[in-house]
Amino acid sequence: MKSRLVVLAGVVALAFPALAAGSPPVQVPGGFRAATINTPGQSGHISVLDFAADTANGTKTYGPHLTDGLVPYTAYKYKPGEFFRSGTPTIPRPGVKIYRDSFGVPAVWGGSIADAWYGVGYALAEDRMWQMHLLRMAALGRLAELIGTGGLPSDIATRRDFYTPAEYAQQFASLDDWEKEQLIAYAAGVNQYIAEMHADPRKMPAEIAALALPIEPWTPIDSFALGGLIARSVASDGGQELGNAALLRDLITTYGATEAAKIFNDVLWRNDPAAPTSVPASEGTFSSYPHGAPLGSSLQRSLSLVEALPGSLPDVAAQLTAERAVRDKLRTELGLPRPGSNVWAVSPSRSANGNAMLFNGPQVGYTVAGLLTEFEVHGGRGDRRLDAKGITVAGFPAVGIGYTPHHAWGLTSGLSDTIDMYVEQLAGDKHSYRYDGETRKMQCRTELFKLRNTLAPEQTGIHTQELCRTVHGPVIAIDEAGGVAYAQRYAIWNNEIGTLRSMFRWPYAKNLEEFTDAMRLVTWNENLTYADAEGNIAYWHPGSYPARPRAFDERLPYPGDGSAEWERLLTFEEMPHTINPAQGWVANWNSKPSAGWTSGDPHYSDRPWGVANRLSALADVLGGPAPIGAIPAPGPDGLIDGTQGLFAPDVAGGNFDLTFPAFRPYLAEARAATSDPRLAAALDAMLAWDGSHFDANNDGKADTPGHTIFHEWVEQAARGVFNPYLLGHGAFFRGGHRTDPSPVINMFLRALQGPAAALPQSRDYLNGKTRTQVILETLDTRLNALQAIYGSNMNAWLMPAFRSRLESQGLGPGGSFRYQDRGSWIEAIEYFVD
Repeated sequence: MKSRLVVLAGVVALAFPALAAGSPPVQVPGGFRAATINTPGQSGHISVLDFAADTANGTKTYGPHLTDGLVPYTAYKYKPGEFFRSGTPTIPRPGVKIYRDSFGVPAVWGGSIADAWYGVGYALAEDRMWQMHLLRMAALGRLAELIGTGGLPSDIATRRDFYTPAEYAQQFASLDDWEKEQLIAYAAGVNQYIAEMHADPRKMPAEIAALALPIEPWTPIDSFALGGLIARSVASDGGQELGNAALLRDLITTYGATEAAKIFNDVLWRNDPAAPTSVPASEGTFSSYPHGAPLGSSLQRSLSLVEALPGSLPDVAAQLTAERAVRDKLRTELGLPRPGSNVWAVSPSRSANGNAMLFNGPQVGYTVAGLLTEFEVHGGRGDRRLDAKGITVAGFPAVGIGYTPHHAWGLTSGLSDTIDMYVEQLAGDKHSYRYDGETRKMQCRTELFKLRNTLAPEQTGIHTQELCRTVHGPVIAIDEAGGVAYAQRYAIWNNEIGTLRSMFRWPYAKNLEEFTDAMRLVTWNENLTYADAEGNIAYWHPGSYPARPRAFDERLPYPGDGSAEWERLLTFEEMPHTINPAQGWVANWNSKPSAGWTSGDPHYSDRPWGVANRLSALADVLGGPAPIGAIPAPGPDGLIDGTQGLFAPDVAGGNFDLTFPAFRPYLAEARAATSDPRLAAALDAMLAWDGSHFDANNDGKADTPGHTIFHEWVEQAARGVFNPYLLGHGAFFRGGHRTDPSPVINMFLRALQGPAAALPQSRDYLNGKTRTQVILETLDTRLNALQAIYGSNMNAWLMPAFRSRLESQGLGPGGSFRYQDRGSWIEAIEYFVD
């Protein structure tokens, strides 16, 4: 790996000259070193006057901090991240001072905690007022008031699956006084900026002016709803049981019930013991069924329920798929939350200099402005002293990911299955259902949605929608003719507040014990990794997780009659975690948390967790023979080189194919077995490739034909083997990580391994052929296709290089840049352990 880093560092140095970072800030003392970078930049603000001037001049300057993070980011450069207090501050009110570094990141210094959060509200409104309003409308289910009918499907799902204003108010009322004060002070700072922008066009976002939007005052409930949206969007997963049931029914039709059950277990496996885990196996096993393993008859019992479901099953499954597609589209176009991210922590025993370190790269996509906004906050005194730096989502007053002089924490999406589908039996009318031997009435209400589209006034109007709940949760669909309703049950239901309260406490912890106590409040399933100045490291896979009924299969819908209720929620101690593991490091990339943990639903390429997983790219570096180096000192340009030391796993995971290493031994085996010149040349090209997809010469093409051949072969080969068993169901193929082993690739890998697989399959999916025969036959087919595209000269088979899209939330720039599978915002912290 070291040689790869050296080469990459050389490429970066040639491609990107030294960056003018401005004069270095005055550092506030602290026993740590830090580095951060935010993409595309800190600001999301395009003022009315600037936009008008740019339009008149035919130029687009946009301001200094809209995209200034992109060049250092793509060059693996970071800005120093220690605390600072330098330059002339903005003073929005007495007791509040806001300094900004050379990248525009605010450092808020307040006389009191309330002053500090007031300043944060003001500073982030100054940077992201348009984005804050956009996110607020998404959280409240009011996007259609901004973008017309295109926002209506998302709004309906949001109001259906979340809470009414009265329910949000009740949740807010349950907070401690100091927690309310934090939300109230933040809202007051935002509202000061809203008042100023109406008086000064330079402060008015051009998007708000262009749409002639009425900007309501910011309220603590807005922040509360936004916090709930984040808690649910990136850290509450599952609910794919109807799609699984539709697949199982199709398998039964094609293969019969007995074989269908076997195939179903193969393609939707629950627990591959060879899948890499964040909690080392030596540190313990955590079962998702600590109350007792599922009964051997559970699948058969659930299968009987699936066979009895009415014909509406595939339609409702398709509805949920369509809703996910809408959310994904809006996530991309509007920069709404999405799951992802990687993290690792290194203890003094594993580091080169005896220090404790943490790296976190939340992967939330690239938009202008980015979803995550960076800030620094200081205030208070004594036990209530606050000194922290990190990120939040504009609109929510918390250091969601960040660090203090004592400790640092990072987050990644947990992706455990915390949502289940229940099938309610209707009784008499479409709003009545049977539960626990009784007939119950659904709780229903009619919601009004305002439609507004300035660019297409004919789309303006009003839409009304009936929304219902059963004892299990929001009703997704009612099939009156079929006698059923479909309701989703959320483990986090009406308790997102637990995570918000925990998050408020993270920066105040004085030691590992206090931080652990705060973690006990967490209700979302977002992995948290920790490091501190005493040399401790820790990992938690926390949240509300159900002890599911053992008599039914967790991958399929449950009957709503009361016979398949959750027994309880797992305790904090029962959830996967490790503190100071003996190996000296811990890492997660949305990977399997621990041995013994099951996965009930597929989630793009992340689940079910398989033997081939992107965590391996990080583990190969962190668990390698060399100790992990420190964060380098800034260079002559004032920036930090991010290609070595603690950053090494980021390079390995971000620029090298995450699937190729798993198949390399079998490709070598096939090469030794073939004398066909074309196949031999293709295999030689793949085996000569080092796995890099970086596009080192920046010519927009793959650097080697081996890259092209492998990328074009592996998933198509896997699909060719398994398409007869997936029957058009598409949740098994590539997701958000372009080189990540998807579920179908993991199925293919296990098929190639045959009986030697840690989780052997029920049948020979290679149909009597050896793995070498299958590799050569499928490769020959793909080579014919590649030759038709690129011609007969294999050396010219250079596919377009991967690119990352930069989406604009409003009037800012878009475009693309060289793909790196990395965090959109990155923090790296090193504590000087005595």
